[in-house]
Amino acid sequence: YVGIGTVVSTMIGPQLGDFVDPHFGMERIFIRASILNRICAIGTYLISYHPSYEIKKEKYRFKFENFFAPELFIYVFLIGMLSVGNGILLYYLKDFGTNRNIANISLYYTVSSIATILTKPFTGKWLDKKGIAYTLYPAFVISAVFAFCFARAYALPLVLVAAVLKAI
Repeated sequence: YVGIGTVVSTMIGPQLGDFVDPHFGMERIFIRASILNRICAIGTYLISYHPSYEIKKEKYRFKFENFFAPELFIYVFLIGMLSVGNGILLYYLKDFGTNRNIANISLYYTVSSIATILTKPFTGKWLDKKGIAYTLYPAFVISAVFAFCFARAYALPLVLVAAVLKAI
């Protein structure tokens, strides 16, 4: 549920920001986002949570090796590189749309979020069944196709195809 809530928020937030920015300006948007974060923090504090399972209270000693799984370092590094590239792309998405005269480019977020919701159960099961390597190999290939499509996009339909590929 947390993952779905995050995806839905990612779908709604940029659209809302695109709509509100011309009316209020960027500074007011950030101030309102800050207020929303404070409301969430207070709300989280006020909600009492009683898990339906018993939490084991074992004594754990702080050990440096408990924070790292060396066998996953290469995957974490590769995913990190991919995420940096995606972060840069998303940072410049609005400017990209302006430069290429692509109206409604923020629909990218909506389509990507919907595609993520639809594909996440399948990719998650594939990860559980096949393992991280067999999941990442196709993910990196699909991501390369996504980046190629996005670089060639001069109209909204190809941007939206790229959004689906990115979600996968």
